[in-house]
Amino acid sequence: MSRAAAALLATALLVLGACSQEAKTYEDAASLARALDDAGIACESLEPGPRAELVSEQATCTSGEDELGLYLFDSEGDRDNWLKLGARIEATAVGPNWVVTGEASTVERAADGLNATYDTPSS
Repeated sequence: MSRAAAALLATALLVLGACSQEAKTYEDAASLARALDDAGIACESLEPGPRAELVSEQATCTSGEDELGLYLFDSEGDRDNWLKLGARIEATAVGPNWVVTGEASTVERAADGLNATYDTPSS
């Protein structure tokens, strides 16, 4: 194989690998907050919230002037049911076992940074 063909193949594999990255799962709100920070989305003053039905852990943090809600779930089913029950009043970044809510532009950046699905509330 020529050098040019090998370089083209290597580049294609890197691009495909970058495009196929999936959102990760997180054990707790602190891990999700660190991942947000690592992705360039500030998540400061992390405040834990109470455990609730369907939600295994929740917390809030500040990102500039915005407040983000961080929600973790024991299963994708719990996450999906939580989303169906009216939790979609704000923009959401949805990962395999977590959701981040808050101001649309900040949450959209969070979704991009964590390879998550971004959604806005229905009008």
